[in-house]
Amino acid sequence: MSIKNKIYSPEFKICVIMDMQDHRLSYSETVRKYNLGPVESGGARAMLQRWERIFLEEGAEGLMKKHQYPKIKNQYG
Repeated sequence: MSIKNKIYSPEFKICVIMDMQDHRLSYSETVRKYNLGPVESGGARAMLQRWERIFLEEGAEGLMKKHQYPKIKNQYG
C-alpha cells in the first residue's frame, strides 16, 4: 500500500509561514492549526521547516518554484 503525499499550493505555503511568524507559532502548533499531518511523526514538522528555510533563503518566490527533492528508497522496494 502506498501513501500519497498531499500537494500544497505555493500560496498556501506562504500563508502558513507568514501566519507562523506573525503569531510566533511553534512548528507543532502550526501543524495542528493547518492539519498538515500527525505531529507525533515529525514528517509534517520537517516539511514545515523546509518551507520556512526556503522562504527565509529565497523569499516567497522560492516557494513558487518547483523544488526537486531526492527520492528516499525504501529498504523493502
